[in-house]
Amino acid sequence: MRRAAASIAVALACAPATEHAEGGASPASQTGPAVDAGPWRRVHDREALVAALREAGTTPVVIDVGATWCAPCLDLERNTLADARVLAALRDHALVRVDVSAGTPAQEGMQAFFDALSLPRLLVFDDASALREALMASAPQAPRARVVVKTYVDADELLALLGAAAPTP
Repeated sequence: MRRAAASIAVALACAPATEHAEGGASPASQTGPAVDAGPWRRVHDREALVAALREAGTTPVVIDVGATWCAPCLDLERNTLADARVLAALRDHALVRVDVSAGTPAQEGMQAFFDALSLPRLLVFDDASALREALMASAPQAPRARVVVKTYVDADELLALLGAAAPTP
């Protein structure tokens, strides 16, 4: 019973603090592990993140910081980031999921680097190499992201944020 109560408390701790524009909270999460990563590369430590960013070169990159025990993270992963329209909008981006489920000191360090002490956190950077260089230099924080999402958003909300942040030609 205590374990179940502790699990509920942890899930609630990562829940969004505000409601959505429609007045509702994020959709109910399914139980079980995170969905198949699809086009997303899942990393669990700094070295794997640096390797993923090295492969991305100078392309834009989306970083999704989350955990399998975080209900809003799973909702974002299953509902928003798997949406075909979102994937199409991000087709020119490297997609990296930073999984901090284990809560190791190294993963806590990555959360601090991305200012993701609460989850989920979604960040869009214009240049993967600048992010890689900051990680390799052990910078205290990531460079400024073009888009930062600090709570669950649905696909329409994310597409609007991406569109609003798109550079003008």
